Amino acid sequence: MENLSDYTPRALRRAIEKHGSIRRFSEATGIPRSTIQDRLYRETRMDFATAKASKPVYVSPPRQGRVKRIIFTSAQNNTPIDVNFLNNLETYASYMDAEIVVGTYSYNKTLFSGTREEMRYHPRIEKY
Repeated sequence: MENLSDYTPRALRRAIEKHGSIRRFSEATGIPRSTIQDRLYRETRMDFATAKASKPVYVSPPRQGRVKRIIFTSAQNNTPIDVNFLNNLETYASYMDAEIVVGTYSYNKTLFSGTREEMRYHPRIEKY
């Protein structure tokens, strides 16, 4: 049985790639798969937490006509909407030339067994 502490993070990743999977590496070394996964998870978290940006990344703007803006929001069934918010959202969408998409959901799951009429949404959001 090998010891996981014998591997640097980079060497561990290479060894796993060489074996083809964490499971195969575990079988070959006798190191429990969950131990290997835990080590990889900790290393990833540590790398992420301590990584410093070397320099800003510049992304050029998309070509003219290639941008599509979408505003996502949601609405719960059988509840009033904030009309002022929706008015502002529609104004902003018009200004940004954006599409509004309203995802609907139900807090009361028992309505799924009822009729469609029991699960209503405000008429102002039906077009979305």
